[in-house]
Amino acid sequence: MKKLTKILAMLLTCAMLFSLAACGDTQSGPDNSSKPGTTAAPGGSENRPTPENPLVLKLGHMGNETNPLNTYTMRFKERVEERTNGAIQIEVYGDRVLGADRELLEAIQMGTLEMAVTTTSPLTNFVPAYLTLDLPYLLSDWDHCYAFFNSDIYTQMLTEGDSVGLTVLSLAGRGFRHVTTNNRPIRNLADINGLKLRVIESSVYVDTFTAFNANPQAMSFGEVFTALQQGTIDGHENSYLVIQEEKVYEVQNTISETAHMFAFFDMVISTNVLNSLPEDMREIIRTAALEAGLEETQAEQDTEDQVKEFLRGKGCTIVEDVAVDEFKGVVQPVYDKFGTEHDTNYLTAIQALDG
Repeated sequence: MKKLTKILAMLLTCAMLFSLAACGDTQSGPDNSSKPGTTAAPGGSENRPTPENPLVLKLGHMGNETNPLNTYTMRFKERVEERTNGAIQIEVYGDRVLGADRELLEAIQMGTLEMAVTTTSPLTNFVPAYLTLDLPYLLSDWDHCYAFFNSDIYTQMLTEGDSVGLTVLSLAGRGFRHVTTNNRPIRNLADINGLKLRVIESSVYVDTFTAFNANPQAMSFGEVFTALQQGTIDGHENSYLVIQEEKVYEVQNTISETAHMFAFFDMVISTNVLNSLPEDMREIIRTAALEAGLEETQAEQDTEDQVKEFLRGKGCTIVEDVAVDEFKGVVQPVYDKFGTEHDTNYLTAIQALDG
């Protein structure tokens, strides 16, 4: 609890710093003068959202009602609406109603959507700095994740999308990703050889599973269940809670704890929309997002053992005796390629936080 209190205090300080920095930003939002509840210019009082004349921000994500994408969203929504007395309202569209992750991010850039909660890997197509978080075995455990959230490097990374109109408000840790298959446990590299496995649409994921000598298939998660059901792919990889909430256990009965990546969600808002708000409302949004991300991270960690028991109850076999060192031993080429194509400052800083 002391650790979380310390992190939360840091995050609140970060929110204040973001707010102060934004005061000097002269970038204006889109012309919303005809729309109720929007501001005419950053920090201005004209057309300030009020409970009687609220600003409605549409937020899209891919999850169902109990999916962590939605619980992360609802933690944020409740805080914002309470702290603005309803002057800002978050209108949530889940279940891929507005599209998959990439479509949601594109919609924000085009100005047809205000916010989204996505996985960070699709975000890398727009903000390459987040590719660092896709690197295999980057984080060693949950404590390493909290150390990242308690660091200046996290604060800096959150600014990386501003230049492309995608302001990242916060991240939420999802835990390690593992491989699911049907009646095919994976205990070593030989067991994964040649398997056709769905991976996130990220070059680092593809490179990693190529290094494992698997046959990675990059595809949107919306296509995965059907592909698993029809047997067009042998398996996929994901975090425990997503395996549960998306009912992957109905079509896959074996989960092998390869722990190859530590996964994150992100909460993104249109930079123009955020900058069009008064300073105090920007601070409320940033703070609420940081708090929601930290709370969702803690919830994911706290429920992991319960989820494993739930999956066992559904007939799943969980393979815990995976020779992870074998997998770690073949991923150096992924790091080497990454280093030739991308800045490694975030990588070095995050690795230095371990222990």
